[in-house]
Amino acid sequence: MTEPPTDCNRPRRSPLPELLAATALLAACAGPREFEPFPAATSLSRTADLPAEWFGELAFVPVRLGDGPERKFLLDTGASVLLLDPRVADELGLERLGLDRERGGFVLGGADASSTRVDEVVRIGELHCGPLLARDFDAILLDTTPMRDVMGIELDGILPFTMFRDAVLAIDYPQRRVTVQAAAGESDAWLALEAMRLPHVVLPVADRRLPFLLDTGSTGAVTVPANAGLPLGGEPAETGRQQTIGGTLSIHEARLAASIDLGEHALDRPVVALGREERGAIGTDLLRHFRVEFDQPNRRVRFVADGPVPCPPSRSPGFGALRGQQHWTIA
Repeated sequence: MTEPPTDCNRPRRSPLPELLAATALLAACAGPREFEPFPAATSLSRTADLPAEWFGELAFVPVRLGDGPERKFLLDTGASVLLLDPRVADELGLERLGLDRERGGFVLGGADASSTRVDEVVRIGELHCGPLLARDFDAILLDTTPMRDVMGIELDGILPFTMFRDAVLAIDYPQRRVTVQAAAGESDAWLALEAMRLPHVVLPVADRRLPFLLDTGSTGAVTVPANAGLPLGGEPAETGRQQTIGGTLSIHEARLAASIDLGEHALDRPVVALGREERGAIGTDLLRHFRVEFDQPNRRVRFVADGPVPCPPSRSPGFGALRGQQHWTIA
C-alpha cells in the first residue's frame, strides 16, 4: 500500500518517531561494553543509483550485512545509528552484546524530546548498500513489527545518515531517485551543515536564525520550537495527536507570520508545527518538492526545485489513526 501525496503542510505525522521511542528493545546481556555506533571505515567504489522503493515520500533501500541477503532499510537522515530488527540479527547469527550500564547505555531519541535507553547491540563487520561499504560498528536492536503493521510493508532496519559520511547522498523526490556519488557539482546554492552527526542547517526566520534538522525519516513538513517567540498569524490550533513513550501528545500548528529562506527558496508564511525541542525540523512533506544533495565530506547541502514551493493551509480531522495487526488505534 502506498500513501497518497500530501501538501507540504498537512499535519500527518510518520509513525516512525513515535514507534522508535515506544518500541521495547530486547535485552540479553553478553557482558558490558562501550557503544561504538560509528563505522571504523567507509568507502565508495563508484557512483550509482540505489534501487529504492517508496512508501509515500519515505525511501527504502537494499542493505546487505556481511554475506547475508539484501534487506529493506528505511533511509533516515534523522537517525545517527543503525537500527536492526532482532529477527534479522538472529537469522544472521549475530551475538547480542550488552552495553556498560555504568556509562548510562545509549539514549535513543524519539518524538518531541521523548527517549528510550538502549542496553543491547550487535556488532556489524561489513555493511553494503550499493557501492557503499561501511566496516566495524555497533547496531541497535529494534523490533520493527509495529512499523511493519502500521505501514503494511516489510522493514528490516533503519539506515542512518552517518553511513554516508564519505559520500554525497542525493535524494530526488520528484524523480523518485536515490544516488550515491564521490563528489558534487559546484553551485552557489550550497548551505553549510552544522558540525554535528546529523544534518542541521541554520535558517533565517523572521529576525532569528534557527537550526533545523533535515529528516528524511519523518513525514512532517516544518516544525519550529514553540518557545522561539516567532510571529504567528493566529492562535495555534490542535490538528492531531501522536503517541510517544511519554503518552499521547497534541500537535499544534499555526501559520507563521514570516518567511523561511531555504537557500534559494522562500517558504512564504508556511504553516508550522510547534515542537518542544530547541531546534526545528524539516520532513518529507516539504522535502518532496526538491532534489536534496547531502555532501558530508564538505559539510554542505543544497535544495534544487523546478519552481516555487507551495505552502497551502493545513487541514486535519483533529485526530490520528494507527493501524495494528487486527485493529486501529485513534489518538
